Amino acid sequence: QNIISYGNQFSQQDINDRRIIYTHSGSRPESTTFTFKVSDGEFKSAYETFAIKILPIHIFPSNNSRALGVPQGSNVGNLSIDHVSIESNVQKNRLVYNITRLPTGGILNNNNKQIFRFNQRQLEDGVIQYVQHDMMRSNDSFQVCIS
Repeated sequence: QNIISYGNQFSQQDINDRRIIYTHSGSRPESTTFTFKVSDGEFKSAYETFAIKILPIHIFPSNNSRALGVPQGSNVGNLSIDHVSIESNVQKNRLVYNITRLPTGGILNNNNKQIFRFNQRQLEDGVIQYVQHDMMRSNDSFQVCIS
């Protein structure tokens, strides 16, 4: 969703503004190469071949996660990165959390609508809520698959 367009031409300003993203989608995950042609439009073009070593994606639960508390007298608690904390070598702003096992004593919602997935930005902004429906329960849990 953050990628505006695909192309094979870009400027030095695009590089300076960090608008260039290389997304690897090949069948050989360990490395790839490609050739750049650099030209100022006036002088002879220069060519260079680049090799990129592709690191495997790692996403692990962090040891720093803590339980979400629902205050006494309320049935709502806001979820944040303190509650769903991960360690990863990816750009976290591109992560999506798919809920694979729903809470049994309540629901997760955003804007008063039940949700089944959320993204890193929503988690960082604290807009995801756990709404407890079964007030007889003292704890609940859910499970996510992160991609």
